[in-house]
Amino acid sequence: MEDIEDVFEAKKQVCNITFVNCSDGLAPADVGIGASADRPEAVAVPVTFAIIFIVGLIGNGIMLFYILAKKRLKFSHTLYIANLAIADLVMIAVSMPFASVIYTFKEWPYGEVGCKLNEFAQTLSTFVLVMTLTILSIERYNIIVSNIHRTRKMAAILISCMWIVSCLLALPDLISSRLLKVMGMNICILYPMAWGPVYPRVHTALKFVLLLVLPLFIIAIFYILIAVKMYTTSSKRISLQESHLLTNGDQNQIGKIGSEEVQYQLKSIQKRKRLAILVILLVLVFVYCWLPRHIYLLWFHFDQALYNFFWHVFKIVSYCLMFLNSAINPLVYYFWDKKYRIFINSIFCCKRYRNTYSDSELAVTNNDVTVAMTVFTHETETGQTI
Repeated sequence: MEDIEDVFEAKKQVCNITFVNCSDGLAPADVGIGASADRPEAVAVPVTFAIIFIVGLIGNGIMLFYILAKKRLKFSHTLYIANLAIADLVMIAVSMPFASVIYTFKEWPYGEVGCKLNEFAQTLSTFVLVMTLTILSIERYNIIVSNIHRTRKMAAILISCMWIVSCLLALPDLISSRLLKVMGMNICILYPMAWGPVYPRVHTALKFVLLLVLPLFIIAIFYILIAVKMYTTSSKRISLQESHLLTNGDQNQIGKIGSEEVQYQLKSIQKRKRLAILVILLVLVFVYCWLPRHIYLLWFHFDQALYNFFWHVFKIVSYCLMFLNSAINPLVYYFWDKKYRIFINSIFCCKRYRNTYSDSELAVTNNDVTVAMTVFTHETETGQTI
């Protein structure tokens, strides 16, 4: 624990901590004075955090239960979705309990261990989220454009590497975060005063690049390539396949297979599109929830303007949004995945979940399998690609 004699300099440091009232600029008179019962955020923020905590804990918990119960871990993309849920649970279950009451208490009530754990969990889970979304985008590119399907083992290896790298990247926050004693009050800070004014700026800029700019740049490149490839080749490929089928072998039989194969290909393309759009939605939600926080931190460390009421409100909203991201991801999956939505509705509507299709859907599914097997047999026996 550090004792600071220069209260004015300490004010600049602790002003960034969410429970400190800095709405009057950098006046040293209110150093360490946090929220009080007459301030709206003292009640509004804990209530908001409680809602996020409940929704996020239940949503991500059910998501993991669904994936495990329905044995969907055999798909590589489902492993990544499960990894997103685990990262969200780390943010919600580890970091949020510490952060939920900092607008209510005047000082940090959890000690130095809680201070370090809070900062470490936030950075760790965020890096895992960003890496997972980036890998999901690359995987969509491999499947749609290159027709490369990663094995479950490869996906598990990549996920393990994500957590190891994220732990290493979050380690500086674990080391630097500590308690700062200002006017007899304990404040949890991320940047020790002894490390100088340059480190906070470098650290903030690096996080902005590594957690937002660089991954978005990579994701944008791969999705542009996906869009170009799907636009220029999907219809052409199906037409060529149908034409090839109709001009080779038994016209009636192969023509029938060709027609069914076209439908099968269309459904496959639609499924790939939906998975690609799901990843885009998750990325957009992440940007929406985290961009305001990065904007505030960049302003705080690089702009010399005084802290005012606008930035006070902006700080609170951005702080809530970054936790909200961990609760929204399961909701995105709920509205976009039909099977998962049926599963959730069966839980809350007390209906038995059946992992089956209607008779018509089952007939189509069986037909797709028959078509796929027939096409495979045709390719094997004739050596020609359908």
